[in-house]
Amino acid sequence: MRLAGVAEAKELLHEEIKTLSSIRRDLLEQYFRAQEPIERFRLKRDLDELAGQLRQIHVGRKALDYVEETQPSSTLPAISAHWLDKFNELARASNEPWREELLARALAQEARSPGSVVPRALWFLGTFEKHIFEAFSTLLDLSCFVGGPLMIPKSGSYIKIPIPGKGPLAIGNLIHQLQDVALIAHAVGSFRMLRKGQPHKISYHKLRAEVTFTDRDYDAYGLLYTSVGLSISRFYQPTENPLGRRICDEFIASLEKIPNCKVKRL
Repeated sequence: MRLAGVAEAKELLHEEIKTLSSIRRDLLEQYFRAQEPIERFRLKRDLDELAGQLRQIHVGRKALDYVEETQPSSTLPAISAHWLDKFNELARASNEPWREELLARALAQEARSPGSVVPRALWFLGTFEKHIFEAFSTLLDLSCFVGGPLMIPKSGSYIKIPIPGKGPLAIGNLIHQLQDVALIAHAVGSFRMLRKGQPHKISYHKLRAEVTFTDRDYDAYGLLYTSVGLSISRFYQPTENPLGRRICDEFIASLEKIPNCKVKRL
């Protein structure tokens, strides 16, 4: 994906969409006028092919919204042909708006850093079902950054609490929905080690803190994500949720009570 410039690329794709849309109108007219079954079959096949091309270009144009204008084209390495073939196959399908958004963000990330979107993550983006996406995205809405990647610290304490805006749905329900999908780590005993003697950032939207453990490491238990889950999480824009803020705030407060932990709220 080598671009002369984001603005120029958007204009090129816009013109391509106009051209293909014009061709599609002509084919539709021919299809409705055609009398022979074979001719109608051929035109229907061409229309389906054209619709796939338009969907693919639409996702590509959306991806340009996430590509930095300031990045020189000479520094953009090429995406592997195999990755791009798989992406194009997924982008040409009849996708929901939320999936188009995820695919567009994935393409932009892969353009910035080829190889950073692993094939399995790309496959998940193109194939997981809506209820899986909704469960996963809701967990992400409740997650905070703890010493780097996202997690839900001390998730067991909130397992049955209804999630605001989700009716009676609780974290436990979401874990049950995702237990056979390789997006979350094993729910029992998962933890992230925060090394002593170095600062660790904790954040949930505008709620931020920096913690340092002075004489021993700290195991932050909670709900963790697999490498595939974390990869996919980069393409989702989380929504702030009162429960997510509460979880993060109470986690920071619990660290403030530990004698060997220095906490600085930012």
